[in-house]
Amino acid sequence: VLDMMAALRRHIDHVVEPGAVLGILASDYVRHAGLFERYFGSDFKLVYPGADEQSGLMEAMYGVNGIKDGYLDGVPLECVYQACLSLQE
Repeated sequence: VLDMMAALRRHIDHVVEPGAVLGILASDYVRHAGLFERYFGSDFKLVYPGADEQSGLMEAMYGVNGIKDGYLDGVPLECVYQACLSLQE
């Protein structure tokens, strides 16, 4: 059994200095479950997209004509891009 969060933590520990800012793109479920806080919150500053960008990200992933349905460009890609930009603010 693979613990993806533990594997990600090991990788991040090798490439990022403690105290750095990590931009997080995750589903609403993962975000509200606090998984990133549990694994990274004590050593890193976590930044999530704003509410509008998070909503757009979920629509891009799971909505009609979204990424999960195989639509990898156009509106879904723009929503992901906007979510990424919001991490830089």
